Amino acid sequence: INVIDGTYTIMQAPATITVNGQQAVYDGQAHQATVTVTGEVNAEKLAYKLDTVPQTEVGTYLVTPILNEAAVNGNYDIKLEPGTLAITAATGHVSVHYVNESGQQIAADDDQSGEVGADYTLVAPTISGAVLVSTPTNVTGKYALTSTDATFVYHQFSPTNPDNWGQVSVRYLDERGTQI
Repeated sequence: INVIDGTYTIMQAPATITVNGQQAVYDGQAHQATVTVTGEVNAEKLAYKLDTVPQTEVGTYLVTPILNEAAVNGNYDIKLEPGTLAITAATGHVSVHYVNESGQQIAADDDQSGEVGADYTLVAPTISGAVLVSTPTNVTGKYALTSTDATFVYHQFSPTNPDNWGQVSVRYLDERGTQI
């Protein structure tokens, strides 16, 4: 047996830490990007953190992995791939109801929607055979994450003689009650 001196070189294993592109709809909760790690060997775990804290506000955030000082990282040739976390605006709803003074629906409900936090103003429609008597207190406001209800109340005229709604008959009489 001949023994020859030599050098045995252990090369770094290639590994990648990738921040996954993610989208979330604004819900008031904190959102954090997730990460995919490839190339780890023998159940070792690469040591890293993300350069941003969890986000709650609408916006697009660039998230980059940062290596921690850890001995295990020296065994790898690590590629860092940033990604984005996008939080999009949520849609708020106002359900508008049209009822008579007895609470019975007299027109189809209406759903108004807009970006959460945006202002809204409700306008009472003209409803045939009815006149508006009460406007909801939340006729103006801001769209919210939870649905809002608003109810307009109308006095509904009797449907028995719609031709005479709002008409007044006038007769002129003299002092003795005789029609003039």
